[in-house]
Amino acid sequence: MGFLIVLVLALGSLAQNSSTADKPAKKPLATKSCGQTVPPNIEGMKRLRLVPRLSSLVDNSGFTQEELEKLMSHDELQDQAADFYGFAYVMWKKPFSRDQISEMIDKAFQKGLTGKSFSSADKIQLDTFLPKYKNMMVQAFDMGHADANRRPCPY
Repeated sequence: MGFLIVLVLALGSLAQNSSTADKPAKKPLATKSCGQTVPPNIEGMKRLRLVPRLSSLVDNSGFTQEELEKLMSHDELQDQAADFYGFAYVMWKKPFSRDQISEMIDKAFQKGLTGKSFSSADKIQLDTFLPKYKNMMVQAFDMGHADANRRPCPY
């Protein structure tokens, strides 16, 4: 479906535009919630157990087998959740509310739907899929924001 591609691009663009402005240009650094800046540490990230946690998030979001086959696969949904998790993680200093994130996702949905026509069956499928997708993305954001603010730092 063309809509999902537009949605993915819109969400990715929002995440990239917000997170790249805060990154230093010289070398990749990660900011600890305690305010120090250190090079990325793979061991610290492993302790966060992201892959199983994000997989569980997708599993618990209520997507049907048909949605996973026709709209987005489990892996694609997990990648989308990881993107929003990462967006929240690097934006740990910014006080985003759930309502702001939800509004950002709604705007991406609206942008993706503008000018598109769908069959009635596709509309019904999207009407059931999109709330689950939105809820999963908000939860992924909450998870990333909480991990970034957790003490001690994961690095």
